[in-house]
Amino acid sequence: MSCRTVPNPSNRWRGRNTAGYCSQPAQDAIERLQLTIDEAERTELIRDLVRIEMMMPLYWDLDPILAVSDVTGPPEPTAPTRIHTWNVAEWDRTRPS
Repeated sequence: MSCRTVPNPSNRWRGRNTAGYCSQPAQDAIERLQLTIDEAERTELIRDLVRIEMMMPLYWDLDPILAVSDVTGPPEPTAPTRIHTWNVAEWDRTRPS
């Protein structure tokens, strides 16, 4: 949701905002929220952020791993790393007897 987390050359293509969505009003609210201590002000900033983000399109960010059913070893998908094949050398395939 933050403009600062959009992957780009300046951050060496790292960042969790893989959709590339950037809204300056949302970014302003996020930055003010990080600096605000007063609970009433924080509540209002969160409300503003929800109002802004309710206009954002919703989607599912999929990271499919295709493997036949008898393959064992692929880890459960976990964000933020999204590296699901890190242990591919340990995967095995059970062969029918």
